[in-house]
Amino acid sequence: MSALNDSQVRGSIAKVNFMLLGVTFYGVAAYFLWPSSKEWWMWAYLSIVCALAAVILLWRALRMIWLIYRRDKVFEAYRQKGGEQKASRMASDEALKNAGMIDG
Repeated sequence: MSALNDSQVRGSIAKVNFMLLGVTFYGVAAYFLWPSSKEWWMWAYLSIVCALAAVILLWRALRMIWLIYRRDKVFEAYRQKGGEQKASRMASDEALKNAGMIDG
């Protein structure tokens, strides 16, 4: 992925945000599904599955945040090596003819 492509950066950020939304959803579901008495013990399995899903999604989101950070750090180093952009004048027909790029 190129850090210079805004749509890809926005896509990565959106993925992280949706993962964190999923973490919140699964975490809240795990909390509310935990049984309050022993007669509802079967809900504990679903609660544990939701908690595991929240942990896995959190791990993946944090990993993606780290990868985005590392990628942006590398591209920033390349930008600093490159220096400032410079404006140049447009090549005239005469300059192109003198350089042998066009016939005339």
